[in-house]
Amino acid sequence: GVASTIYENDKMVSVLGVKLEAKSSDINVQRVKLSLGTDSKIYNKIFSKVYVMEGSTVLGSSDLNSSTVVKDGSNYYITITGMNFVIPRNGTRTISIAVDVFSTIDSTDIDTETYPIALATDGVRGQDGAGIDQYAGSTSITRTPNISSDLSDSATLTVSLNNSSPKKSDVMATSGSSENELDRLTLLNFDVKAEKDN
Repeated sequence: GVASTIYENDKMVSVLGVKLEAKSSDINVQRVKLSLGTDSKIYNKIFSKVYVMEGSTVLGSSDLNSSTVVKDGSNYYITITGMNFVIPRNGTRTISIAVDVFSTIDSTDIDTETYPIALATDGVRGQDGAGIDQYAGSTSITRTPNISSDLSDSATLTVSLNNSSPKKSDVMATSGSSENELDRLTLLNFDVKAEKDN
């Protein structure tokens, strides 16, 4: 369910998947920290909001702006807090990182840049049964989705002749009381194909 290509104005589209496993104790996950790379365009021109999700359930979210994104060294980070979901001991849960995409993106920002999203080092923080914080994750868990123009800008509708379409011929109209009628005569069968959008 993780998209390899995302489009302008996409909402809650998953861009990164993470599998979490609890060892020796239940773990109550409370925070996820993400690395957004070194280009500030990722949060002021590409992505407007980020979500931590399990299936279709939103576990936590944050707007992406200069108030929520923090620069540390050359990298930008966002921390999603306020979550409380439990992974049972020796159990697993899979979460996804999803984003809202700005409705319009400058073509130069799409064509010339890449925008990786990664789990920060020790990016997942949870609390075990003894109340001790446990950390996991590394920047090796990363994806760089392709960014593309709005689907509606490139969607196409193709119409083509179907092979079952009638050939040219003479047709006798012999229906009706006077044997001079013919209703619902098929003249043309054609196919309609939509690409890149509904």
